[in-house]
Amino acid sequence: MPAMMHSSQRATEDKSYVIIGRLGRSYGLEGWQHVQSFTHPIENIFEYKRWFILQRNEWQPMTVEHSKMHGKSWIVHLSGILQKEQAALLSNKPIAVLRSELPAPSEGEFYWSDLEGLAVVTKEGVALGTIDYLYENTGLDIMVIKDKAKERHVPFIWQETVVGVDLQSRLVTLDWDFDIN
Repeated sequence: MPAMMHSSQRATEDKSYVIIGRLGRSYGLEGWQHVQSFTHPIENIFEYKRWFILQRNEWQPMTVEHSKMHGKSWIVHLSGILQKEQAALLSNKPIAVLRSELPAPSEGEFYWSDLEGLAVVTKEGVALGTIDYLYENTGLDIMVIKDKAKERHVPFIWQETVVGVDLQSRLVTLDWDFDIN
């Protein structure tokens, strides 16, 4: 089961869904398309046969009919998508599952959609902004923290750079040495 789910942006404020990937470009003529998984390990995305795809600002259920490796990436065939043109309309759309279908995160692990929008402070109490989104870079999970003047990219390393997460208070505490001004 996935330890973390990533999202490159907040597609919806509805917390009953968690984004687990993104559909990519179409492949072939019969409705296949590339898929970018945000699960760890990557193939865990296929443990969920019912995906929700964001279309016109609403989550639409779709069923995974087939998935397979193609070179170094995964491709998928969704029910009802029979032509390249149909698949192309879904390119770059986020893939979500119902939160109720996911396992609870372990201690020190968080679904990225739960971290987005949280306020960030240093352990000294200096406000840094809010988490806009997270991404993975060479094996490290990176938080993008924005305020009115700056954008900071800080690695999410539990108990090292990130020393506290309080989901109830919507606050992340960092121990990170950088110029605050």
